[in-house]
Amino acid sequence: ALLRDIKSQENAKKIAKEIAKSVSTPFNINGEKLNVSASIGISLYPCNKSLSSLLKAADSAMYKAKEAGKNRIYISLEAETQRISRDELP
Repeated sequence: ALLRDIKSQENAKKIAKEIAKSVSTPFNINGEKLNVSASIGISLYPCNKSLSSLLKAADSAMYKAKEAGKNRIYISLEAETQRISRDELP
């Protein structure tokens, strides 16, 4: 998802944590409990100057989150990608 009006890295983290928490609530479908997790990659503008670099950085952060395991969030800040600690996740 592309979110607008994100004012800071902390604001982006907060929204990502809320999404991860919402997705992690078990679903009940036809009497069966299903658990879902999210791997979230975040990229911020103007760290990434163009739409293509913004999406590419978010995609790269998401794949790093997937490689690290379930229910992870990574933020791409220019040339580096930072993991949000598991302690910070819901």
